[in-house]
Amino acid sequence: MSDDKKRKFLEETSDNDLASDSDNLDLNSFVKKNRSKEKEPKNIFEKVLAKCKKIFKKIKKRLKKKGKRSIWQTILTAALVFMLVFSIALAGFIIYIFAFVDDTVQENLHDLQLNFTTTIYAVDSETGQYVEYQRLHGSENRIWVSFNKMPQDLKDAFVSIEDERFYDHNGVDWKRTMGAFVNMFIDIYSSNQGGSTITQQLVKNLTGDKDQNAMRKIREIMRARYLENNYDKDVILECYLNTASFSNGICGVEVASNYYFDKSVDELNLAECAALAAIVKYPEKYRPDKNPEDNKYRRSLVLGKMLELGKITQEEYDQAKNTEVVIVADSSKLQEKEINSYFTDALIDEVVDGLVLKQNIDRSYAEINFYNGGYKIYSTVDPKIQSIIDKNFADPKWNTTSKDGQTGQASFTIMDYQGNVLGMAGGLGEKTTNRGLNRATKTLRPPGSTMKPLGAYAPALEYNLITYSSIYTDEPIEIKNYETGTGSCRSDQYV
Repeated sequence: MSDDKKRKFLEETSDNDLASDSDNLDLNSFVKKNRSKEKEPKNIFEKVLAKCKKIFKKIKKRLKKKGKRSIWQTILTAALVFMLVFSIALAGFIIYIFAFVDDTVQENLHDLQLNFTTTIYAVDSETGQYVEYQRLHGSENRIWVSFNKMPQDLKDAFVSIEDERFYDHNGVDWKRTMGAFVNMFIDIYSSNQGGSTITQQLVKNLTGDKDQNAMRKIREIMRARYLENNYDKDVILECYLNTASFSNGICGVEVASNYYFDKSVDELNLAECAALAAIVKYPEKYRPDKNPEDNKYRRSLVLGKMLELGKITQEEYDQAKNTEVVIVADSSKLQEKEINSYFTDALIDEVVDGLVLKQNIDRSYAEINFYNGGYKIYSTVDPKIQSIIDKNFADPKWNTTSKDGQTGQASFTIMDYQGNVLGMAGGLGEKTTNRGLNRATKTLRPPGSTMKPLGAYAPALEYNLITYSSIYTDEPIEIKNYETGTGSCRSDQYV
């Protein structure tokens, strides 16, 4: 306690009774120090004691107020220091982001080099027009569909449920992002809300950058802003709808429409558009073939959001809500076959050989390129003929076994008069593997009698040794020595 405070304290007490040890004021010590005064009249002691209590309370109150001021000063100082340090750190972090974080997207949205499904076409014998015969793909089954071919309801459904401010923000919806961040600590929403915009989701689809950390999110935000600054909104939405995953290896709305509804995307109704938009949040959970009730629930949310945002009328909403969505979910509707025909196997080998030669690339890479290159191949196969061949060669009645236990085999190829292969079989029995042994194309054997038209009849006709009406007996023949003209040899190879 300072000398001034001591002096003030002593002045306020009577008879200088509290002059000593005033730094450690305490009622008990005060009483102890004044025991010698007990001989004084009782009323004086009580008067002094009452005065001391009053002074003690006053000092205690002052000390308490001083303590409060000290605490608040400390808190305020700490807060200012924290804000200063935070501001410096934030500035450094922002500088680091703009200086070192890669904010570019290498892909050209006008010419995306993605994995696309290769399609084989065949001529329809009734119409004479090419139609889809079979699709072949790698891990991703995708057929690109243009923005103009997509129904407006489909675009509105995805924008409404995935990113309602898509046409207003510049790649990042900060309101939604901050809401998702706060929701991590405070339950604002009933479930975790994603902060990613459609543009951010497209970045993830294109880059494959799916790390679960803050730096991945920062890269995603920077790249989304890059896309928004370089591409039109419709281009971004078109790319997103063609790269979104719909489970089961299905990528993009066209293949999803084919698989789930057996329709092309431009044939979808409002309810079906909402059903597709419902899938993308959690594809495996909301796929309508395996979890129809979950899809129906989220489909209702999509329709409700479209109504709220004025994308559809109340009448359209009610009608779509009451529309039964028929789920086909059949791989055959994608023109896919688990086991290819021998013709398809031969076609794949021929195209891969062509890619190796034309592009001067390794065969293994050429095969990957074939399945993911989105090629359109117009083949010579006749689907009806190939179907008949497949059916007959799979029939077990043709299975034969020789006396020594060897299994009989056969191959078959049919061509038209122009030399186009219409159908093919590479072995007897049911085909169980893709691109296995194809005896029609891969088994090398002596040409036998197939050489006669080329190696015998055609030259004989050319040199007028025979005519088209010449007749030869189909039996073993004796042939003289060609060089000496004498002797003979016997041939069991019939004419």
